[in-house]
Amino acid sequence: MDLRTLLRRPALDLVTEQRLARAMRAGDRAARAELVTAGLRLVAMRVVALGARPDQVDDALQDGTVALVQAVDRFDPDRGARLATWAWPWITGAVTRSLRTSVQVPVPIVEATPAVDLDVRLALAIAWRALDATSREVLSMRYGIGTDSQAPCSRASVAQALGVGVDVVRAREGRAMRHLRRGLATVVDRAPLVGADPL
Repeated sequence: MDLRTLLRRPALDLVTEQRLARAMRAGDRAARAELVTAGLRLVAMRVVALGARPDQVDDALQDGTVALVQAVDRFDPDRGARLATWAWPWITGAVTRSLRTSVQVPVPIVEATPAVDLDVRLALAIAWRALDATSREVLSMRYGIGTDSQAPCSRASVAQALGVGVDVVRAREGRAMRHLRRGLATVVDRAPLVGADPL
C-alpha cells in the first residue's frame, strides 16, 4: 500500500456509507470490502499524523488496516455515527502500538484477485502476529524472510543457531505453518478475519 495513493482516495458520502454498511450487515462481502477499501484513507491519515518513519510505514499501515477491518465488522450505521468517527480510535490505537514496537512482519505477497487480496494479506498478518517469537524466528530463518533478505536455512542450521535439536525446529515449523494455513483458510472459506486461532 502506498501512502500517497491511499490519501487520494475519496471519502464515502453518508448515503453510500449507510447503504454499504447495511448491506454488509446483511452478509454482502463485496459491500464489506468496499467499506474497508474506502477506510484505508483513514489509516494513511493516521500513519502520517503520528509521524511514522519510512521504515515504519508498512507495518503501521498493516496494523492500522487490521484495526480498520475490526471496526468495520462492528460498525452499525443505525447508531448515528459515521464510520470515520467509529473507526478512528481503533486505528489510532493500532498505529500507535505499531510505531512504539516497530516489529517487522514478513507477510508473504499472495497473488489474488483485487477483491480478495486485502483479505488474504490481513489474514496472514493476523496469523503471523499470533505466533510466538520463537516460531516467527524459525520460519524467518527457514524461508529467508526478514529485514535483511537472508537466504533460507536448513533445519540443522536453524537448530544450531537457536541451540535446540532438529526435531524441535521441525515440530515448531510444522505447527507454525499449520497455523498460517488456518489463517489463510479463513479467507478461502469466507469466514470472518477477526480472532485468528492462536497457536
